[in-house]
Amino acid sequence: MQQEYLDKINVKIKEMDAEIIKLQRTAKEKGAEAEKELNKLLEKYQVDRKDLQDRLNKMQKTGKEVAKDVAEGMDKALEEMKKAFAKARSRFQ
Repeated sequence: MQQEYLDKINVKIKEMDAEIIKLQRTAKEKGAEAEKELNKLLEKYQVDRKDLQDRLNKMQKTGKEVAKDVAEGMDKALEEMKKAFAKARSRFQ
């Protein structure tokens, strides 16, 4: 159960990271002002991503089953990251 859950979260992070790369290309094509705006929007995403990645790393090191409260915390962090990503994506697609 734990590894499946961790794999699911890792896949979602990688999917969003790939989309971020696309958004960065789009912003670059639009010019320096667009890049600056995107970077500002992505600040929250990057903070949330780091928090989630830190949690994942900790969980992988412990090797214990995912406790319900920890899983809920990770789900919440993922949702916050998704919101920050969606805000950036809506502006640059």
